[in-house]
Amino acid sequence: QMHISRVAGCSSLMTLNAKTRWGRFCLNALENRTVDGLTIEDVDALLPATVPIHYIKMDMQGLDGKIIMSMTPTFLARVRAIEFEAFNPQCTNLYEGQLTCPQIAAFLTRNGFEGKCQPGCEPTSKFVAKEGRGVIHARL
Repeated sequence: QMHISRVAGCSSLMTLNAKTRWGRFCLNALENRTVDGLTIEDVDALLPATVPIHYIKMDMQGLDGKIIMSMTPTFLARVRAIEFEAFNPQCTNLYEGQLTCPQIAAFLTRNGFEGKCQPGCEPTSKFVAKEGRGVIHARL
């Protein structure tokens, strides 16, 4: 169920954290609505296995970490860079169960990426594949 907020940028599949301190303008959903979606497995199945993924940019309203952590090593081997939004531990999470940037960073580092979490409550951070990590290259 998509929780529809008065503020479009706050609508999410995740439940808003009633105890958030910085995103209080997001509280009070107008309605819940069923929406269609794709999983990472769906996206992977749509792309030929030999095609590299140069850049993933996501802003999934609190789901970025869960989506990234659902990516298999085989899928991640095709990815050159990932940009995402995630909150930092010094701030209150906007959504219940939302993963922190350091949690996502640790996963990406274990899977051959490098980068760092940016300062702020919910900044955009970018991680890139380490040199020599073995990113799949397509022959065209």
